[in-house]
Amino acid sequence: MISLFTALGCACEQIKQDYGEDLLIQPVFEDEVQHFRILAQVKGTKNPERLKNKNGNLEWKVSYDHMLKWSRSSDLVIIALWDLKSNIGYYTYPSPPKATPFNTDYDKETIKLEFSATKLLNEESGRSIIWTAWGRHFERLIVVKNDIINDDAASSERKNQAEHDRLILGVEMLLLLGAAIANPPDLYINPKLYELYQNAKDSEIIKKDEDEEGARLGAVILSLLYWASEKAMGPLSSPVLICMTDAFDYIILNKEAIREFIQKGMLEPTLKTHQRRSRKR
Repeated sequence: MISLFTALGCACEQIKQDYGEDLLIQPVFEDEVQHFRILAQVKGTKNPERLKNKNGNLEWKVSYDHMLKWSRSSDLVIIALWDLKSNIGYYTYPSPPKATPFNTDYDKETIKLEFSATKLLNEESGRSIIWTAWGRHFERLIVVKNDIINDDAASSERKNQAEHDRLILGVEMLLLLGAAIANPPDLYINPKLYELYQNAKDSEIIKKDEDEEGARLGAVILSLLYWASEKAMGPLSSPVLICMTDAFDYIILNKEAIREFIQKGMLEPTLKTHQRRSRKR
């Protein structure tokens, strides 16, 4: 499993202490270790046949306490089950266990984790796991900003700052995805993505929308969803997709404001990463 995520450009560290996680995975984008982690609990079996249920999937029992801890983790947790005989790995994500507050016996129970026979650990699923952690990380940051923006008790100054910070997050996500390109002092949408956007905007589906702004945003969403699928990102959460949509829309409508953000150093860390990537090409 270490070799899989190392090949995908992650920094991996085996956890020697018995904390319940066996592997710490830190995604790296263009030589920069990211501010989010993936925790992997790895189990192994020499006889997967005995773990199969009536659906043909594999089952593994874990304690209620462990499942609760994993599902509440701020970092993404995956549970991997490795077929040692065939050298095939399966994976799943922990779900919050169902609990009754007044049932004191829950801490003594075990929960069955089901591993689908089709969810194999390989290069494609590894990328999907990394993008899932990426989206989860940004979603938490976005939700915090959204809470401030929607807080009636927040001051206008605080709301304006939160809206600005949220826009910067959207631009950073677009840059990390390669959906936007920076050539300081300019920043623009990747030409391939912009072509997708224009095609979507001119499509019959979008043309039926009489509202110009709605049609434009609809085209942005369609093109971003396609771009994400091409990157094997998996589904984008609503907060992440909306934030990226707003940033995309802002870039194409407010070029001078974006230029000012760059000149003031508001996107400096992400721009440095992008410049390294451009030099490599």
